[in-house]
Amino acid sequence: MENTHKRILIIEDSESLVKLTIDFFEVFYGDFIFLNNEPVVSVIEALKVINENPCDVVLLDHQLPDNENGGLEIARKIAGKIKNDNMLVLSTSVLVSMSQKLINTYRESGVDHFSGKSSRDIKKCIDNECKCHLL
Repeated sequence: MENTHKRILIIEDSESLVKLTIDFFEVFYGDFIFLNNEPVVSVIEALKVINENPCDVVLLDHQLPDNENGGLEIARKIAGKIKNDNMLVLSTSVLVSMSQKLINTYRESGVDHFSGKSSRDIKKCIDNECKCHLL
């Protein structure tokens, strides 16, 4: 029988947010496998995890402090290395902090979805029940 659990990599600098997201998904959804329990914040770390493990979804923080262009730099480097190219960009205030030009640039880099950091919103994007295509 084939494993139907989606394998998720969280690229986020907040350790507490990584753990909270994992805990929430495990309690309420249970059909996910997280590839990291600690923050992954660099292109090198992300590529290492992706190269070692097949990955279905990447949750990518838009505002990573150690990257010149935040999550955009990582999106460009890992595009094409994820099954179905399923990347979600996370921001505490997606629609407020991201211009349409930036959203378009992310789309050109392989990003499909944009979400706040609410686990329910993230789940809607993963399940394609969101309205990201309207952005």
